[in-house]
Amino acid sequence: MRRGAPWIAIGAVLIFLSLEAVGLGGWLAVRAGRAGDLEMALIWGCGGGLTALFLLFLGVGFVSEGLTRVAATVHFEVEPRAARLGESLAVQIAVEAHRALIAGPIRLRLMTKEFMAFWVWDWFRKTHRRKEEREQTRVVREIRIVDRVELLPGLPQRYTAALAVPIDGMASFRREERGRLGTDVHAFEWWVELEVGLQGWPDAYEKIPLFVRPVWVSPAPEAPAAEPVSDLSSSDPLRITLAAWSFPVGSALRGWIRWEGEARQRVQVEAGYRILAEGRTWTTLVGRAVYELDPGQEEAFAFEIPSDGPITCSGDLYDIRWFVRGIADRPLAPDLSAEVAARVVPGSM
Repeated sequence: MRRGAPWIAIGAVLIFLSLEAVGLGGWLAVRAGRAGDLEMALIWGCGGGLTALFLLFLGVGFVSEGLTRVAATVHFEVEPRAARLGESLAVQIAVEAHRALIAGPIRLRLMTKEFMAFWVWDWFRKTHRRKEEREQTRVVREIRIVDRVELLPGLPQRYTAALAVPIDGMASFRREERGRLGTDVHAFEWWVELEVGLQGWPDAYEKIPLFVRPVWVSPAPEAPAAEPVSDLSSSDPLRITLAAWSFPVGSALRGWIRWEGEARQRVQVEAGYRILAEGRTWTTLVGRAVYELDPGQEEAFAFEIPSDGPITCSGDLYDIRWFVRGIADRPLAPDLSAEVAARVVPGSM
């Protein structure tokens, strides 16, 4: 009992405090109502109720965890925790019962979560802003370790398993951008989750976060470039051509910029990526260069791609698209711009 006693005690205290919050909030609301202050009565009543629900939720969670620890101790390890795309994860599981019980099923899952949070205008609020959040959780792999097993005190059951990270998956990613309304966040997370059913007791859950690097375990075949990566029409005086079909993280995004105008022109070349979601765009530049080009002159460019990416991907909530853009600043005429899409893929080891 000592293994789960602290958790049960904390849970009991939180449940008791939730009841106290109901009583205190109700008492203050009644006093405010008798005094004719209906607004304060509503605030105290709603505040007390919300506080009680929050404490009750925490209390039940602590009690459930305490009862699980009374029944059994569950432990598991995952190696490596900094994995690569396509790499196999070695998992070790140990379940030790503190009393005779039946366990099962025991499930092991490789999970991902795509997350985004951003601020939008809201004229109906005093702050004129509202935070929107989206998340999408997926089960990438699931292994059923055992359906049913009888556990005896002092005789731990040990299991081993392997989970493979998909070679075509998205690497771990997190980007925060400070805007006028607040900080917008885009993230992609990985973790391994263990679920152990305990008959007659609350089930046990354990979770280990992973960091998946944008690196392949072995080189993956790349599609050949049938033609230059350029979607510009032949009549455009500003032309961009990329040197390859795709570029691995940690390498240089290379290509050429060519000017076909009638006079010498100052041209700016930028490279970066955009996050596209819900009709909005977040742009990050990784490099910029300026050239003075004569008519018919071509210059090479190279921009370093960060070793941690991100890679080009199409997700459930947002897409990540890399690009190279050229801008010709003409003082007495409209500016010219040209852009081509680039494909950034994981590196290889």
